[in-house]
Amino acid sequence: MAETPSQGLGHEEDFPETQVSGRGASYHLPWPFFVGIALLAAAILGALVAKSTSLAVFATAMLGLLLTVSQRPLLALSFLIVLLPFSEIPIFADKVVSIPGARPALLLGAFVMGVSVINLWKASHPGNLALSFIVISMSLFTVAVGRSLGYLETLNATWPEEDLTVQGYILSYLVKHIIYFFPFVAVVLYARTKKDVTLMISIMIWSVVALSSYFLYYYIFEVENKGVIELAWEYAGEALGLHKNAASAIYVILFPLCLARFFVKKDLLGVGALVLGLASIGFLYSRTAYVAAAMAWLLYLVISKRARFLPVFLIGAAGVILILSESMISSSILERATTSLESGDINEVSKGRVDRLWIPLAEEYLRHPADVVVGKGRYAMLTTAAARQGFILGASHPHNMFFEQILDAGLLGLGCFLLFFFLFLRLSYKSIALIHDRELKEYQVGVVVAILSFLAGGMTQGSLFPELENASIWAVLGLGLVISRLAHNHE
Repeated sequence: MAETPSQGLGHEEDFPETQVSGRGASYHLPWPFFVGIALLAAAILGALVAKSTSLAVFATAMLGLLLTVSQRPLLALSFLIVLLPFSEIPIFADKVVSIPGARPALLLGAFVMGVSVINLWKASHPGNLALSFIVISMSLFTVAVGRSLGYLETLNATWPEEDLTVQGYILSYLVKHIIYFFPFVAVVLYARTKKDVTLMISIMIWSVVALSSYFLYYYIFEVENKGVIELAWEYAGEALGLHKNAASAIYVILFPLCLARFFVKKDLLGVGALVLGLASIGFLYSRTAYVAAAMAWLLYLVISKRARFLPVFLIGAAGVILILSESMISSSILERATTSLESGDINEVSKGRVDRLWIPLAEEYLRHPADVVVGKGRYAMLTTAAARQGFILGASHPHNMFFEQILDAGLLGLGCFLLFFFLFLRLSYKSIALIHDRELKEYQVGVVVAILSFLAGGMTQGSLFPELENASIWAVLGLGLVISRLAHNHE
């Protein structure tokens, strides 16, 4: 029997703007207003930092006052989400005043936390799952960073340009990284309606548009030899202050949300975010991002029950590959995507990481069972004999977030994170069948695919501890919980 519009997907009027729990009203202005304000404020702040630190400090203080008076923590969070991907570019990487940690992103993160605390009386109860995740994951992270203070000299030898003191290390590698995690806290506390969910999704989609536009601007106007994609990326990567793997991790998480927005509404934003996202993923020259994007398409079609379109997708993908093979630029991308696949040698495919990185580290850790169980502290890989003797490619992390978690927090830490991710994924997936609103249903599919993409991408990059490149996954996890609440409240 053919599905009617009222079956499964439903209409927007079927899902009124009601509260999940707690007190406080939902936003009365349309979400594009808040998205525009967030983008404009981030651009103005960047221009002010470049022109005058005094003006930037004044503007930041006024912004903090505005966010405090507004009593809207999600609006404050929107500014932070837009700024974070750009927080390492020169105008945002320097301190605005001579105070430790006085970077714009860190100051804005502190404001977001402050606004959230001030408005705590309006918060929803986060739920036992979210509360347990916050307490346990942040405890594991704090303990791991605390243990790494014992080998701060080793870290300074690895990163001599940072010249870290104990205070500087705590600010840069504990406090700042807790700010990366804070979107999860803010979302589960203050997102309670469909408008809140739409605002957060839209902000993350606009951040993809902004980031992609930044990449492509540099590639089109600043790079002379456009046929050498890897050199082009290195140029833009230096301007952004992110390694291409870190930037690709952002797309691994957010590209599924671009797909969701496209299927919700094929307007300028939906189509533009998808096209710009795909162009930037090609430009990133990252095999992980290539595989994750293809996997996201397939998973999205299957989970959203559009499997009948799979043949169309496969034919279209084959056509794109054929077209790409005729272009000098695109053939470079195609060559990168298929590097070492012909040989079938896992060590070649992994660029030597199996024999020269993972095996030496595993052998060393297995000689100390206690380290396998509880780890050795944050960035523990840098303390290993394999690292000191130069056996591991000169890498500063293991290029596998699950392996890194064992090194830093042991099987105990890895087990805790995987358990929580499984519970979030299960709850979000099961709620899809209960959602009657078409838009929220698509967004929840995007959330599920984003979580799966993040975990799959972690086989070659990333971290389960909060980092700049994975800051968006915590917001995604929070949105999955909020949409699940809304689904159950309207079951």
